[in-house]
Amino acid sequence: MVGLVGVGEYGTSPKKLTQAGLGEAIYKGTWDGNAINPLTGIKEKFTAVSILPASADAPIDFSQINYVLTWLYAHYRIDTNCVALTGLSRGGGTTVYYPSHISYVNYTDHYIHEYSKPSHMLAAIIPMSAENNQNDPVDSLVSDSVHVWGFGSSEDIHGISTHMFVDHVNIKALLARFTEYKGGHCCWEQFYNASYKEIINGLPMNIYQFVLYHRRH
Repeated sequence: MVGLVGVGEYGTSPKKLTQAGLGEAIYKGTWDGNAINPLTGIKEKFTAVSILPASADAPIDFSQINYVLTWLYAHYRIDTNCVALTGLSRGGGTTVYYPSHISYVNYTDHYIHEYSKPSHMLAAIIPMSAENNQNDPVDSLVSDSVHVWGFGSSEDIHGISTHMFVDHVNIKALLARFTEYKGGHCCWEQFYNASYKEIINGLPMNIYQFVLYHRRH
């Protein structure tokens, strides 16, 4: 699982990665890197990586995701059928764009895109209040059967757009779910906590189990 932070966590200090998202959950011990596969009952261990952009002027982009996944595959034993992206705010935007084959976004105008097929296939994405455009094309994501669990607040413009993105996916194919919460553009740590679960297809799952459940076949 690759975690992508928001603009508030960008910088040059690795400590930034412990302030929010996947890195915070690992740092605070609310997720230990393991999850019980809801289909088999077997405990599986994740390889988790967070990416730290130095500046908001150069956000995490499509090519960096390609590079990181290629490097991980070369250096670790990775189940390439069970790879996921998760991100919050601007990192959530990249989480949405990568499997949608959107390789470039001008963040002052989300309607300006360039397209390219990603180097690696994903099983699932977990965008949280993603800084994206609800009208971003989802045909490629749907064609690649990438499952989505989106989170957002109706008090937050990015939460609203994430909800609309999920709806847009589900119009094409029922691959996505959405969890709404109160609080605005915040509060993601509760969902990275492994104790947070929802009933999905009759089984209790956290976001990590959601990824295992949707391993590619």
